[in-house]
Amino acid sequence: MTSRNAKTRNAGLLDDLTLTSVATVSPAPLSELLAPLAKAAGPKPETPIDSCKNLGDLVRTARTAKDFSQQELADMAGVGRRFVSELENGKPTLEIGRVLTVCRELGIDLVARKR
Repeated sequence: MTSRNAKTRNAGLLDDLTLTSVATVSPAPLSELLAPLAKAAGPKPETPIDSCKNLGDLVRTARTAKDFSQQELADMAGVGRRFVSELENGKPTLEIGRVLTVCRELGIDLVARKR
């Protein structure tokens, strides 16, 4: 078969196609496209910590938002599951170094500010 015969045969296949018009939509302004990124990059909300219970609630909320079990968080932070449980329940006598390690694993920054 010559290439001319192939072209003729393929042209017959295209005869049955119907062309439709396609509307184009102008792209959104760049500022509108970047708005969600700007919100995500903005300052993160602060939660005042004035008790061990407040800190425990914050840790629990962050852990569940990341879909970690207490055991998974404990393994990542190098502490026991019981420690995570006591932290979430607001036990006031926990070792601060270990508390900071757990918070760091969850992306929680504890900041001290002079009043």
